[in-house]
Amino acid sequence: MCMISDADGLCVVLHDKDQIARKEHKCHECSREIHIGETYKNECIVWEGAKSTHKTCAHCMIVRNWLLGECGGWVYGEIYTDIEEHSWEGYGAEIKLMAVGMRRKWTRKNGKPWRLPRQPKSSGHAQAA
Repeated sequence: MCMISDADGLCVVLHDKDQIARKEHKCHECSREIHIGETYKNECIVWEGAKSTHKTCAHCMIVRNWLLGECGGWVYGEIYTDIEEHSWEGYGAEIKLMAVGMRRKWTRKNGKPWRLPRQPKSSGHAQAA
């Protein structure tokens, strides 16, 4: 089940920029530190009258893009829950790997970051819905 199916409404995006970090930031999806020099997505949104800023690391953007293709969207701050559910539903090893990556904040046991995962293909369910 895709979380976007149960979403209460749409948000308004005020700005959407791909940026290179000049200082440390925290990813709003996996909670890991976005280090200086890393690319991340910086978005300012309004939802239910409240303005907020979301910074998403490049790793989590791959998960988000898959959810967009598979489900037709995503819920800010909830992509881990969504990808975890999809990993239990038999979507395959690539999806399970993305769930594990998010759970581990895209960091190996030795402290080094994971390589960016490959963008999995969607099954086409979003187009049929």
